[in-house]
Amino acid sequence: MNRFFPILLLTALPTLFLQADEKSVVWERIYDKALNDQMRYEVMVNIRSLREPAFVPLLVNALTDVISRRIELGNTNEVDAKVRLATQIIDALGDLKDSSGADLLFQVYKEIKTFPLLRSDAAMALGKARASDYAIDLAKALDSTNLQPDRDNAKAQEIVAFGLVQALAMMKDPVGFEPTFFASIGWYSPARKVKEIAKTMLKLIVDDPTESLVKIIKTQNNNLYKLRALEAEDDSKASPAQKSVAAMAALQEGVRLIANNIVESTRLSDLRKKALDMLIEYQDHTPEYVATYKDSYHTAVLAKDNSETLKTLQVLGVNGTPQAVALLTDKMQDFNRREDSKLTSVFDIQQIRTILQAFKLANSNAARPVLLEASFLYTPAVQRDIRSVMEGLPQ
Repeated sequence: MNRFFPILLLTALPTLFLQADEKSVVWERIYDKALNDQMRYEVMVNIRSLREPAFVPLLVNALTDVISRRIELGNTNEVDAKVRLATQIIDALGDLKDSSGADLLFQVYKEIKTFPLLRSDAAMALGKARASDYAIDLAKALDSTNLQPDRDNAKAQEIVAFGLVQALAMMKDPVGFEPTFFASIGWYSPARKVKEIAKTMLKLIVDDPTESLVKIIKTQNNNLYKLRALEAEDDSKASPAQKSVAAMAALQEGVRLIANNIVESTRLSDLRKKALDMLIEYQDHTPEYVATYKDSYHTAVLAKDNSETLKTLQVLGVNGTPQAVALLTDKMQDFNRREDSKLTSVFDIQQIRTILQAFKLANSNAARPVLLEASFLYTPAVQRDIRSVMEGLPQ
């Protein structure tokens, strides 16, 4: 430790009994007397520990000075001392959540290319200060980094991205949501925790990200991104109604798109099933959605996906609208005809039992005629289930 440092402590002791403004004057005098950046760093450590808003002008002046002396120029020891000093000043400004030095913080972020940790700290300090004037710039930077790694610079990219993600989350500006989402599913390595922190920070940027996520679901060509967007919606603070909107957008995409290979077919199936699970969980009752449920049922049957087929019948019961009951009635009539012709399969019986539960959920007397017909068909066990559902329907 430099011999100058104990003298600084002795000089600073009386400041414990001074007002904040007086302290800042004393410490500014001490800082100005420091002979080199190592001494300035030691003074700045003490200044930062006080966490006094009155020190902001001193911090801004100190950062202006170190930037003007070109942080990246000098021998190794000189540059290291300037980087340490700049980091301490930046962190102190961040602690105080003051935007007075925002222009300088952004200058450090933008210009100091060879020190990613310093750039990351500068970005986070901008976030802590809620310097939202720079939200667009930081969002664009993260968006660009998300695209692909620079083979020779990937580690530095990840360090900076980590700071950008946190900065955008602290700014709480909606412009940061989409790049943060793509960071959460991006190329970043597990070691740097960019994806993990981005996923956590998504919830902090906006409470209801439905508009952004529906846009991703509808416009992205990558079906896995559509699924991840739907999962992010489900994990958000959006209302059940809004989550249902996103789920329906995903289901429509899952029905509309045609897979070119097994991998894409699986992804689209996962997308549809996740959407159906959400529509069931959040109790959709939208009549206009029934047309898509009909298409979803046919898609699932063609794909020979039994679980998806049953989910579609279940969601119709949850929907419970006259349109949904009419579609369930049509399906039950189809099975009645198959049973009358002795063509009913084991999976048909599973579907019939799911339709019965759907009628029970819908609780509509419109189901009674088709159930009355069905009560004279099928095995005794299925007939008992049919009669039990009929007894519970309104008269």
